[in-house]
Amino acid sequence: MTQTPLASECDLSEWSTVGYVTAVRRSAFASVGGYDSSYNFAEEYDLRLRLTRRFALERVAKPLYGIDKASVPFNDERVKTALRSFFTPESSAKRGYGYLFNRLEEAAEIERAFESELRARDAFLDGDTRALDCPHDRVGPMVTVVIPVYNRAAYVCRALESVLKGTFRDFEIIVVDGGSTDGTVESVLVRKTINQCATPARFQ
Repeated sequence: MTQTPLASECDLSEWSTVGYVTAVRRSAFASVGGYDSSYNFAEEYDLRLRLTRRFALERVAKPLYGIDKASVPFNDERVKTALRSFFTPESSAKRGYGYLFNRLEEAAEIERAFESELRARDAFLDGDTRALDCPHDRVGPMVTVVIPVYNRAAYVCRALESVLKGTFRDFEIIVVDGGSTDGTVESVLVRKTINQCATPARFQ
């Protein structure tokens, strides 16, 4: 059975499905230092982050290989563990991202790889956090859903829909846009108009 390498042709984020086989140009692999042997679980994720710092990802429109599902032992626990890292909303029976199902030691390595990449790109924000006394703790809505976004017009409405499909209604949604240029803001405004006619949830 032939399948596309990505869950969505528009998605080239660090968590998008890349398939069961990954091909990296040898020169690119060497230029970023190859695999980091200090990782036991997140070596592929770490490598991909470092590669995308220097190189652009390109989607191959036509699949380069096929998979005979009959020859893959999908019920084998080792196979399940390997495939878990490729889960996306489109491909997972649980309809959730793979990192939501990681074990604690896997999650810790992923966090370390991500923080390391943020620091390498001068994007890590240092600083302490402290609790704030809120005088409005008994004022609605009970829950605020914050969605930070940048150039995700193709996906932001799907994120909003996932919130709106829930049965809990005492919430507001705040979309924080980082200066998108692909129509993300306009997509949110259109969805906001539809939502005001359909549900009591509030957008800001």
